[in-house]
Amino acid sequence: MSHTFLSTIALRRSTYALSPTSPIPDSRIREIVSDVLLKAPSAFNTQTSRVILLLGDGHRRLWDIVSESLIEKIGKERYEQESKEGIEGKKGAYGTVSLSSMKKWCKVALRCGLAEIAFWHLGTIL
Repeated sequence: MSHTFLSTIALRRSTYALSPTSPIPDSRIREIVSDVLLKAPSAFNTQTSRVILLLGDGHRRLWDIVSESLIEKIGKERYEQESKEGIEGKKGAYGTVSLSSMKKWCKVALRCGLAEIAFWHLGTIL
């Protein structure tokens, strides 16, 4: 592949506007996320995926933590230039759905009060 093509891919960014409101009630969002998790294919039907749903304060706290961590890691100036717009855009959304195969992340998110609900193994609620 050409160097230009690989450079372009490396610098690619998705941009879109996210809304802080949802026409779908939170209860329905929970149902949809749980249903998708139950029906998503997995290797040998092991159902090892975990989903963390963050709405409201938990969602905003997550993106505050991401922002603070990035500033600590890359510095405020670099954060302002490279990451702030994207992070603030995501923070401005209605919620976050995080898919993970790490059960520990789900438990930590719940204990820290970030996630209002976490689903794992066939939709069992942690």
